[in-house]
Amino acid sequence: MLIGTLEDWDDREVSAAEVMGQIRQLMAGIPNVRAIPVMRSTIGGRSEAPMQFVLGGGSFDQLVAWADVIAKQARDNPGLRDVDIDFNQNQPQLEITIDRERAQELGISAEEIGATLETMLGGVTDTTFMERGEEYDVFLRAREDDFTSAVDLASLYVHSHTSVHPLIVMFTVPLGICGALFGLYLSGETLNIFSQLAMIMLIGLSAKNGILIVEFINQLRDQGWTFNEAVLEASALRLRPILMTALTTVVGAIPLLLASGAGSEFRFSIGVVVFAGVTVSSLLTLFVVPAMYSLMARRTTSPDHVSRQLEKLLTQ
Repeated sequence: MLIGTLEDWDDREVSAAEVMGQIRQLMAGIPNVRAIPVMRSTIGGRSEAPMQFVLGGGSFDQLVAWADVIAKQARDNPGLRDVDIDFNQNQPQLEITIDRERAQELGISAEEIGATLETMLGGVTDTTFMERGEEYDVFLRAREDDFTSAVDLASLYVHSHTSVHPLIVMFTVPLGICGALFGLYLSGETLNIFSQLAMIMLIGLSAKNGILIVEFINQLRDQGWTFNEAVLEASALRLRPILMTALTTVVGAIPLLLASGAGSEFRFSIGVVVFAGVTVSSLLTLFVVPAMYSLMARRTTSPDHVSRQLEKLLTQ
């Protein structure tokens, strides 16, 4: 419910009834929204419709039938507006039985299936966005035309992702931090605000190398490579791009190390963190990430494994 206050009579040129008509026209264009503007009572108490009918009968079906007849006649009367029935029948429901054995074979839990159905059919508030200083919710839901019957649920897919792969990527962050601290120790620098800011930038640079290796391993596994072959091939093919990006970053930090003049001590702290952190992180990532992937992700499936299994089942 929204409550709006009009300006003083002397400051506006339209009446309250005209404002209600404008609101009614604006709200009519919003889908899935039924808005009924009501003028507040001038003598206190809650606002109610100026005309109400109370129906009584032997059954709910009979009440609904007569209410529809009265509402139709009232809507045909040009002198009446915002005709509404305050009786709400139960919403249609669909009972879904999950084949837990088949879901377990595909690596999908019942919670993931329920969350997918809730998102596609009911809708959830996923995030927000800012527009002219106001924050608005982003409501995520499938189009109503896509799911009009129970048969349409057959086209609903659940993709299940593991949290092991992001965890492996996060192992690159301590490598970069340790390298940066080692560089500060050798250079005699302190952990000041500038070196801390450089470490924040270093986290992104370090994680990038891990993402390159893990993502390429998953792509090879999706193509049918065995686990060990995918790990070895991805590590070898990603060696050159990782070394090239690390070399360009390290060379770019050299002017900060050689800086002189006012403020050079601050630039030197940033240069030490970037130079030492990227060097150590890039070299160790080439060995640590493949090793951790072999230890932690051996029991996981490739990202497209569930999709391939579903396609195979649908073609049978």
